[in-house]
Amino acid sequence: MSFVQKLMEAPNLMNIEQIAGMDEDGNIIVVGEGWAYISETGMMMSEYLADGSLREETCGEKQKIEMLYLIPYDLKPEEHDRIFAIEHRAFPLPPNYHVEKIVGADNVFFILPNNVKFMIAGSYATIEQQLASAAYSYYTRGLAVNVLERYYFEFLVESHQLYLKEQKFKQERKERKKNKSDLKNNKITIKHFYQDKNGQSSCKQEIKLWGVTTTLYANFKECSENKEWTLEVFITQLNTHILWVENHEKEIQKALLDADMVNLANYWMEGCEVVDEDNNKTYYELDNKELFPCPITEDVFLNCLYIQSITIDSDTPKETRIHFFLGTEPDFFAYHSIELFIDAETILQESNQMDIKYSIHVGGLAG
Repeated sequence: MSFVQKLMEAPNLMNIEQIAGMDEDGNIIVVGEGWAYISETGMMMSEYLADGSLREETCGEKQKIEMLYLIPYDLKPEEHDRIFAIEHRAFPLPPNYHVEKIVGADNVFFILPNNVKFMIAGSYATIEQQLASAAYSYYTRGLAVNVLERYYFEFLVESHQLYLKEQKFKQERKERKKNKSDLKNNKITIKHFYQDKNGQSSCKQEIKLWGVTTTLYANFKECSENKEWTLEVFITQLNTHILWVENHEKEIQKALLDADMVNLANYWMEGCEVVDEDNNKTYYELDNKELFPCPITEDVFLNCLYIQSITIDSDTPKETRIHFFLGTEPDFFAYHSIELFIDAETILQESNQMDIKYSIHVGGLAG
């Protein structure tokens, strides 16, 4: 029975007499032992090939080393093919690197040695992705010990730092989304308006939309042909429009995606330097030297999107134009804003009830 199979059939995987760690998702990293050939020139290779068969030729002195077995949270004992793959693609640790403890915290594994060598750290996915090519070489043609050490103590460190930056970025966006509008604070009243000498009433007020503070501009002008068109009626419609925008973020986002804004963002980012292409992941290097995932995906684009300002104008009770300027953080469009319009057609019914039809139009970039 294989090492991993024994682990999978243990009553409680974390109570096995092995050094192991688990992250919040249930992924597990376990330390096991293996045999490696290490040549006089420092080349290191497994005694087994990737298909599980013994290597026919001896390629140096045989030495016992410690191995990392990465066990995904969804692995089941009956999945023999997956278990075989994990067993025969375990990640070799550098010779004389001995693990004392593995700790999982905040979806990051910390592999602590019992000697003076460096700690190894990374998320489950980062470790798996970063060490895959080293493991491939180890089970095929072999790799130099100093190269293996670079994978752990240089390449993995860089990938881990990028992972932390990505997580920080995602958390900031998540907090922004969680900090949704307090609709009571968004409510506009007559006290927010002032009237100029031409009789036009205007409002400039900070409100929160989609979890971000933005500036609302609203303009009202009396209509001599319609005495019922008052500032109070306009304010009622205004608050209805603000609430609609808050509650229909996904529809507005879809309109931007349909207008091919993600491809446009990638086009505008072509001037940025792209780094880390050799790690199967690429990043834009921004002006402040921060790294940002490349290419920009739909999810990334939408997480970066926010409303810079919103202007609501109406001269009649039936038609209102809602005008947006939207930006991204970081700025994909080099100080340009996305211009978007929503036309609101209002039908006043009995008892002052309103039936409003909204239509969204993306105008492109402005700035």
